[in-house]
Amino acid sequence: MLRINQLNPYGTSKVNEVPSPNNAPRFRTHMFSFQKGELAPHRNIMPCVLFGQGAPITVSSQSRELKAEIVCIMPGVLHSVSIGSGGAEIVYLDGLQLSTDRGELSIVTAEFANVPVAIKNTDAGVVEDFRFALSRPLLEPDFEVLKIVLQLYAAPMERMSQEQLASQLGLERTLALRHFKANTGQTFRKFKIWCASVATVHRVLSGQNIGAAGIDSGFSDAAHVARTARDLFGITPTMGIGALREFKSM
Repeated sequence: MLRINQLNPYGTSKVNEVPSPNNAPRFRTHMFSFQKGELAPHRNIMPCVLFGQGAPITVSSQSRELKAEIVCIMPGVLHSVSIGSGGAEIVYLDGLQLSTDRGELSIVTAEFANVPVAIKNTDAGVVEDFRFALSRPLLEPDFEVLKIVLQLYAAPMERMSQEQLASQLGLERTLALRHFKANTGQTFRKFKIWCASVATVHRVLSGQNIGAAGIDSGFSDAAHVARTARDLFGITPTMGIGALREFKSM
């Protein structure tokens, strides 16, 4: 039975919302609990860490294959995934810029095996320590960019334009796009696609059908949702929802 335990800033039915300290805007962490199965070749927008449950997982890129209990995947790397009999927790770390000493695929040590439980329990301290351990040393993100990220989380269907981004940052359009990427690790366009994708999952799990959920989250139609799901997750929306045991955002 699918369990939903999630923060929900997307305008659907209210569920267990846990505000950040002082209600400060921050990047989110998402966890998809998947059953045994295969994910076709795809590219993540955000850094991703897969935790095998009871059995190693196998991740294959164009240059190597890695079989381990916990595997970290760089954004943009074309890869496929084989999930063993115990399933896997797939964690996406919005806004995290991975340490430069990590390759496209890398093993994460067992000291972080408790991260999925921490996410389920909304243990922000453990999750932030995990993010810090994986990240490269950077200055704190621009607060104005984080406020825009919060707007994208809250209303992806509004499709904020590049001109609106530039206006809110008080920068010329090209400089605003560069500043956004420097602070988030992703292009403005890709970050919006990711927000729309996560919003679609929230809406489907709140009772909407996939097509309507996608349109309400900013996609043009159901076909657009399906293409994006294959590109980002290596699975169709219907198969993905069917294989999803639990979903949590914090």
